[in-house]
Amino acid sequence: MNERILGVSILSNVDDVIGNLTDIEYKHLPFVLQSTMNEVAFEARDEVVRHMDYKFTIRRNWVKRGVRVEKATKQKMSARIYTLDWLMSYMETGGTVRPLKSDYLWIPTLAARRGDSFEGVLKPGMRPKLIRRWISNEQEGKKRRRKKAGKGKYKKPRPFMITGKSGKKLVVVRQFADKRLPIIPLYVLAKQARQYARWGFGETVDEVIAKRFRPVFFKNFEKALRTDKTGPKKSRYLSYMAEHGGNSSVVDAMAKSSSGLPSYSGPF
Repeated sequence: MNERILGVSILSNVDDVIGNLTDIEYKHLPFVLQSTMNEVAFEARDEVVRHMDYKFTIRRNWVKRGVRVEKATKQKMSARIYTLDWLMSYMETGGTVRPLKSDYLWIPTLAARRGDSFEGVLKPGMRPKLIRRWISNEQEGKKRRRKKAGKGKYKKPRPFMITGKSGKKLVVVRQFADKRLPIIPLYVLAKQARQYARWGFGETVDEVIAKRFRPVFFKNFEKALRTDKTGPKKSRYLSYMAEHGGNSSVVDAMAKSSSGLPSYSGPF
């Protein structure tokens, strides 16, 4: 598990509201807080995902699908937005990226991508996991061109690893099956790489919380009273707060380092 963790905690301040609730209103408070946290958490998640199209070149949707919501429950009165992708924490804060499991970061060149363009996905057969398997199965003496059994023709060239003149390790492939040269670089292998902050995950979540928590909180409270088991009820106090915004902010957002991938969580 990646130990480099980023968290953004959101703490709500509704003490001024809670202190003025009647007994009937107060019994609805746990459900209202829970439903409000979950509703706003999903809104924030959707906004984070929407902003990713402006921040990154999204080649496949697995990065977006990795942004998840851990819902609040009656037993755990907190909600959290997080990502399954450990690398995205570096996109949020920047820093020196090191490989999580392998010895090197595999940085693809344009030749490894479809259309030989930065926006292209990896070409078939160009995924690092597959290439590593080929390389590990090949002995040093088998880096030379391979002939098809019983034929004079060479097999399709497979990628192999070399050390360039600069000392960098490269994964390359021969351009032609029947010639040793030229060779085309597919990956640059690096022990680490510098990543600058570019995501804005916490900032986006903070904006959604500040804008949406108060109206959603009062909307859910009025709905809870309207659907009370003993009959519909209406609170002049909550209606006034919803209309005029009350005397204090419902949400007090506080960002701090925590123990998680990009996330927001906290008691409401």
